[in-house]
Amino acid sequence: MQNIKENFKLKSTCVYDAILGAILHGDLKAREKLSETGLAERLGVSRTPVREALRALDAEGFVRLSPNSRFEITSFSRQDAMEVLQIRRLLEGEASRLAAQRGTPEDCCRLQETLDAAWACVEGPAEEVDFRFMQADIAFHRTIFEIAGNNRMLRVSSALGDRLARLYVSRSSDVQMYEICLQQHRNIMEAIQAHDDIRAEAYARRHIEYIMDTMLEPVEDERVL
Repeated sequence: MQNIKENFKLKSTCVYDAILGAILHGDLKAREKLSETGLAERLGVSRTPVREALRALDAEGFVRLSPNSRFEITSFSRQDAMEVLQIRRLLEGEASRLAAQRGTPEDCCRLQETLDAAWACVEGPAEEVDFRFMQADIAFHRTIFEIAGNNRMLRVSSALGDRLARLYVSRSSDVQMYEICLQQHRNIMEAIQAHDDIRAEAYARRHIEYIMDTMLEPVEDERVL
């Protein structure tokens, strides 16, 4: 019985990851209606793990149960993105400050590896730049939160990062903007390596403010992401 429960939990997690990935990649669009049967056939599973995954995504705000009792992808407006970024600005600054205070040489090597991986994404195939850069960007910021050593802050940041991922895939590739972001990442990393907590916090907050100015500027208030 225990093995059956563990297998079901694993299958539900895989289905959740697959559906969330489709949302973040832009394969499933805002307000698109979802069919449990259709998703089950597409993923090669029964409807039960699909239903459990959709309930979890509903709780996290990625889908909602519509009046006709069908799940649909939720919208993500400019105001939603702005509110998430305002929270991220506070969290990123504090996490970078703590990382500068607590980071070890090994931690800094991990951070350098994530930055190198991000540069490789920008230099990769154009059709995959947006999604690959989004993943590398999330990995860089997640590493800072891990170095900071505050697990609650890490969980909140991870949830917010998934929400912001929809902003990346809503835009056309902007390699120049990505390169500026990576230079800002380098500034943050070097401040952490130097254990300069004041500079690390300032660079992190400035980075999020740049995202707010550049990525939200072209997005109208009523636009659905």
